[in-house]
Amino acid sequence: MPEDGKDFVSQVHGISVHLTGVAVHTIKEYALAAGDRETGGILVGRYDGHGNNVTVSEATTQSKDSRSGRTWFQRGVHGLKDLLQSRWRHGEYYVGEWHSHPRAAPEPSANDIKEMRAISKEISYRCPKPVMIIAGTSAAREVYLSASVFERGGLVRLQESSVSSET
Repeated sequence: MPEDGKDFVSQVHGISVHLTGVAVHTIKEYALAAGDRETGGILVGRYDGHGNNVTVSEATTQSKDSRSGRTWFQRGVHGLKDLLQSRWRHGEYYVGEWHSHPRAAPEPSANDIKEMRAISKEISYRCPKPVMIIAGTSAAREVYLSASVFERGGLVRLQESSVSSET
């Protein structure tokens, strides 16, 4: 059965993130498969509404040059340039990162915030408002997602919306 999409919003900041069912499925599947090690990848999609509304159509799995441990993940770059060039031809771009927190809450750590702040300021990413999705897993093999956006170097935490529009 296909996964439902998920929507996250900040009414105060006028920001929304929509994860398609495909992106949700990939994140959940690989977060659980990684067991007690963190895993992650990039988020691909598009912005609209002056960059305040993001649709994440794809979440990649970790590239083969990624490294991870129980409480850390360093995303590699193998294959990402070609993937992003391919998606760019279809109007989709790098929009952020996702990673897991095994058997932990999907709360951004100080290091998560530091890394995403750096991405938001790094010109080569061409992504001034990157999205961060964290997948917290439980011993019961449940996955809980959180979403944040970095805007002007600051963290904006989004709340899950009960209304989801699958695209």
